[in-house]
Amino acid sequence: MATDGGPGRLAGWALVVAGCTYAAWVLGFWVNPGVDARSGYVSSYAATDQPHRALFLFGDCATGVLVVLAVLLVAVARSGVWNLWAVAGWLGLGLFGAGTVADSVLTLDCSPYSDATCALLERSGHVSLAHELHATTSSLAVTGACVSMLAMALAWRRRWIWALAAVELLAVALSLVAMLVGDWMGVAQRVQVGVVSVWLVALGAILLARPRPDRTRPKEQRITPHHETGTALHVVDEGTGEPTVVLVSGLGEAWFDWDAVAGRLDTRVVRFDRPGLGRSVPEPGPSTLRAEADRIAAVCPGPAVVVAHSLGGFHAEAFARWYPEKVLGLVLVDPSCEPEMSRRPGWLSWPLRAVPPVASLLAAGPAPALGPWFRNRAVRAQTAAGIAPGSPGQVREVFGSARVLGTAVKELLGYRDMAAELLALRATTGFPPVPVVVLTALGDVSGHEAVEWRERHAALAALLGGRQEVLADARHMFQVDRPEVVVAAVREVSGAGEAP
Repeated sequence: MATDGGPGRLAGWALVVAGCTYAAWVLGFWVNPGVDARSGYVSSYAATDQPHRALFLFGDCATGVLVVLAVLLVAVARSGVWNLWAVAGWLGLGLFGAGTVADSVLTLDCSPYSDATCALLERSGHVSLAHELHATTSSLAVTGACVSMLAMALAWRRRWIWALAAVELLAVALSLVAMLVGDWMGVAQRVQVGVVSVWLVALGAILLARPRPDRTRPKEQRITPHHETGTALHVVDEGTGEPTVVLVSGLGEAWFDWDAVAGRLDTRVVRFDRPGLGRSVPEPGPSTLRAEADRIAAVCPGPAVVVAHSLGGFHAEAFARWYPEKVLGLVLVDPSCEPEMSRRPGWLSWPLRAVPPVASLLAAGPAPALGPWFRNRAVRAQTAAGIAPGSPGQVREVFGSARVLGTAVKELLGYRDMAAELLALRATTGFPPVPVVVLTALGDVSGHEAVEWRERHAALAALLGGRQEVLADARHMFQVDRPEVVVAAVREVSGAGEAP
C-alpha cells in the first residue's frame, strides 16, 4: 500500500475523522438514554421515532462518505503498489462505506429489541420498506468491515490487525447468538461498532505515518564516468549538509528502492545504479569486489556514512577496508554474510559468462510486460507492509528492460566469487576503527535458519567492531517500509543520535 503524497495523506485524515464520526453512538448514552443499551440496536438511535436522530444520521452518513472518499484517494495515490490482499481489504472497506451511507438513508422506524410494539409491527410486516432493508445494508457494512480487517491482516502481517479482526468476528458471532436468544444484542453491537471505529482511526494513522516525499530538497541526477572502467553511472546526488550518506543497493535493485530512507535524511545523500541496473549503462565482464569498491569511491564526494543493503554489504565492507579515509561509519541493512566460501572453479567461470547475455536475449520479448510485475511481486514479499517502491513509470522503465535481468543474473552468478574475495581481503587488509551497525531482519526466516542468520550477523558485527540490532518482524527489504530504523542507525554512526 503506497500512500505517500497528497492523496494518501488526505485519505488518512478522512479515515481518522470517519473513525470519530462512527463513534457518535457513544453520545447516545447521554442524549438518548431511552434506548436500551443492553438490547437495543445501535441503529435505534437514528430510528424515525427517536429524538436527536439527526445527530446519529449525520454520524453514519459522514462516516460512509469519508470512507468511500478515502478508498478512492488511496487508489489515485499509487494503486500499482497494492498486493492482492490489500486490494481485497480496500474493496471491503469501500463496501463498508457504501453500506454505512445506505444505513443512514434506510433507517429503522423504531427499535424492535427495546420496544415490544415495534417488535410486533416488524413480525407482522407493518413497517416501512426502509426498515426492512436496513438489516441488509447493515449486514453489507459489517461484512465489508470484516473483509477489510482480515485482508489487511494478510496483506501487512501485523499482529494488532489480527487482534482487531478476531475481536470483530467474535462480536459479530455474539450478535448472531444474541439475535437468537433475544437479549444482549446492544452490547454485542456496540463492541462490534467500537472495534470498527478503532480500525478506521488506526488505518488512517498508518497512512499518515508514511513518509512524505521531500519536494523541497534540491535534486540532481547526473551521469558520472567511472574513473577506471569508463562506465556511465546514473547517480542521484541530493541535499546538503554533513555527513554525506552514500546508499548502496542490493542485488538487482534500483536507486528508487532507497526513496523512503533518502526522504528522511536531512543531509547530503548520494545513491547510484551499478552498471546495467537502473539507468546505468552495462559493462562487460563479471562483477568483482574490487570494481564495486572502486565504484563507491568514484561516486563518494568525501568522507561518508555508507549504508548498504544485502549484497551491497560485501561492497561496502571492501570499500571501507580499501578506502578507510573515506569512511565515517557503516550501516549494513540485512547484509549478505558468508563465513565460509570458496571461489568457483576456474574452468566453470568462463562458460558462465555467457549466461547473462543469453538471459537478456531470452527476456527481451516478455520483459516489458512481465518484468515490472515480477519485480513488484518479489519486493512486496520482502516487506512486511507489502510495499514496492518506485512510480509505475520508473518500474516500467527499469524492470521492463531485459538488460536489468541480465545484470541481476550476472550479479547472482558472481555472488560466490565475491564472497570468497571478501574473506581473502579480511585476512590481508584491516578494517578502520569506525562505528558499524548491522541490522538483522528475521521476519522472513524461521526456525534453525533464523537462528543461523542472527548468529552470522552477530559474528559480522563483532568482527567489524560494531553492534547488531535484530528486527524480529521486519523482512529483507525493510528499508522500504521501516526507513526510520535505517535513519536512526545512520544518525547513530554519524554521532547525531544515541544508540538504543
